[in-house]
Amino acid sequence: MKKWIAGLVVLLVVSSGYFAYGKMTNDTYEGMSIIPENRDDLPLYKGLQPYRNSYILKDDHWEDIYKFYLEKLPANGWVLEHDSSSLDDSDGENDWSGFRSTWIKDGFDGVLNLSASYNKHNDETEVNFDKTMHYTSTEWIGVNPESICIYEKVDDQECREIEDQENIEEIVHLINSSLDWNDAIETREKKILLEIGGLKVEVHYESDNEVYLRSHKGTKIMKPEAEFFEHTKLSVE
Repeated sequence: MKKWIAGLVVLLVVSSGYFAYGKMTNDTYEGMSIIPENRDDLPLYKGLQPYRNSYILKDDHWEDIYKFYLEKLPANGWVLEHDSSSLDDSDGENDWSGFRSTWIKDGFDGVLNLSASYNKHNDETEVNFDKTMHYTSTEWIGVNPESICIYEKVDDQECREIEDQENIEEIVHLINSSLDWNDAIETREKKILLEIGGLKVEVHYESDNEVYLRSHKGTKIMKPEAEFFEHTKLSVE
């Protein structure tokens, strides 16, 4: 009887320990959209330890980590798309110490966002790996036209013209820089038509919701930029 009880106690201890280990393992990578340990093309800087959605290393190592990935990622097929670091802050106006970079790769469905910073309070370097969607902005308008025609209703015969070149330049910039959109668009309360140098662009909008732009070149999505409504003199009420 005593042996049976002792065996049960051992079993419970082992089981509880296993459960705790499994819980710890699951929590370790909680919130991570990409895990370097699961990929052959994403080396992990020596000493980094995973904790929730970040990797931690004692002391200030962000510059060494920065140099490490600038060397190792291209060697593994990654292409640097954007890069910024506090090394560029020659005036020392920024208290932040670290870097941010984005990387793309053939066969990788998205963008790798890699960043590191030094936390003086905890005396540790924090590194983040994040996977996000890869968005593009196709240029629809190459040369600024002399005027833009705005039809308050798509089937109107007469339009309101914008001839101020500063307004035209800003409108063209906002349209060209809007993100390409491949999904269905949501219904909007208002729809107007812009004619820009022969290109007809439908603008679907309402209140503070995203703006959809449609033309024969495709569909774009834009944040409800105040500048767009200001330069086109469209009402969002």
